[in-house]
Amino acid sequence: MSGVVITEKDRFVMEFLYKFRVATSIELSALLNVTNSGVYKRMKRLENVGLVKKQQVMILEHIYFLSNEGYRFLNEKGKEVNLNTLNIFHELFLSKIGTALLRDTSDLELSDIYTEKDQFASEKDFFKASKKAFPDLYIPKYNVVVEYERTEKTKERTKKKIMNNFENFTDCSQMWVLPRARKTTIEMLESNSFFISAIVSEEYVEQSFTDDRCTLDLKELIKH
Repeated sequence: MSGVVITEKDRFVMEFLYKFRVATSIELSALLNVTNSGVYKRMKRLENVGLVKKQQVMILEHIYFLSNEGYRFLNEKGKEVNLNTLNIFHELFLSKIGTALLRDTSDLELSDIYTEKDQFASEKDFFKASKKAFPDLYIPKYNVVVEYERTEKTKERTKKKIMNNFENFTDCSQMWVLPRARKTTIEMLESNSFFISAIVSEEYVEQSFTDDRCTLDLKELIKH
């Protein structure tokens, strides 16, 4: 890496990949507010110096993730992910949600978002969640937890997650993201409106990357 200049935007991309583990050019383009070709050039340079890697999984776009050298560069513990063992659809969509929240919530910083990994690491400091019952995302700056449910769960499991969030993050609003087809779960969330502050469809999040009218601004989504 001798002679290679790593810019602030390079580091930001790497820190995003550290936090969310994976991303495609779609998320990175929105995150940096640049074209796909701009993302490609930046990521190719980071690949060439060994800080990030990319891999294609099934029919998905190329997926970017930190290399072991990238972790060392950031001075962070961890190792490059194995995409073949990762719940890739779930992880990629959390990356998409995180990108949309950062893009649309004016005062939200990457460090304000705690992934499940972050929560586990910080539990002893200020979390009171028991039995490692962490939500997908926790944003203390807005007192909100975010759950993404891609697949249908039993009513018992969904209700348990709702109550775990309520009991362990008492002052927090709950925002749930799930496909429109999960009608049973949506009905259950709506019937528990005391606990649930926002229900956002997976399709709406997707559309926000192509339609400026669709935004994920926490100040608008979560109204106390």
